[in-house]
Amino acid sequence: MTRCPDMTEWVLYAAGEASPDQRTTLSAHLEACQACRAELEAVRRGVEALGALDPAPPVRAEALASLRDRLAAQRRRPRARTGLRRKAYRYGWAAVAAAAAAIVLAVFLSTPDADNHAWADSADVENEIVEIAAELELLEADTFAGAWELDLLKEAPPVKTPPGQSRADTPELEIQNG
Repeated sequence: MTRCPDMTEWVLYAAGEASPDQRTTLSAHLEACQACRAELEAVRRGVEALGALDPAPPVRAEALASLRDRLAAQRRRPRARTGLRRKAYRYGWAAVAAAAAAIVLAVFLSTPDADNHAWADSADVENEIVEIAAELELLEADTFAGAWELDLLKEAPPVKTPPGQSRADTPELEIQNG
């Protein structure tokens, strides 16, 4: 046997409930596996302890008959509406209206609106990024222009030249006074 049997197989073996084939296989495994021998010994002690317990006392026939009679009488009795059922019947329309309102609210809250970008495709996202980058460049240009006007900067800010271009190829930043 390549694997160790599970607890159910050992319980069946210890209780004498295993089939003859199972008993043969498990006995062969026990010869080679010390861990399973220890586990089987623990299972045997448990089975013996269970066997030593007193069995459940039998139910008296008259108690069983009395219980059956009471159940039959209960079934024959007309059902009165309990307080909860009475209220549910009386206020059923309110429960239906509340459920309908909850459904409408759930649909309303789960519907995407036009300003929400969670459902935007990649082209929309790319366009949004380009717009944000352009706005940042404008903000930087306005900041530098304001600094020049206040004479806080003594020289022009460095112009970043893209790789592969010379400074002569880069258009100068035009500042409007206003």
